[in-house]
Amino acid sequence: MKANPEEALIASFADVGKSVVITTILLFAGFFVMILGSILPTQMFGMLTAFSMGFAVIGDMFVLPPLILIFRPVLPPLEPQC
Repeated sequence: MKANPEEALIASFADVGKSVVITTILLFAGFFVMILGSILPTQMFGMLTAFSMGFAVIGDMFVLPPLILIFRPVLPPLEPQC
């Protein structure tokens, strides 16, 4: 367990950062394909959902870490698991 929030963020990104980005890229591409459809509501749904996924990963990678460091949530210590 990391006691320092900066070290914990770095460890978290090293552990799951690549997976989050790859998953988001695949979801973005999957929904973006809907733009090729012939029905306007389907096109709009695909575009809005795809861009929502893109903005979500940007928020996860660039907005959330500074917010965590600024507000530094106080959490109870973890109990060891057997």
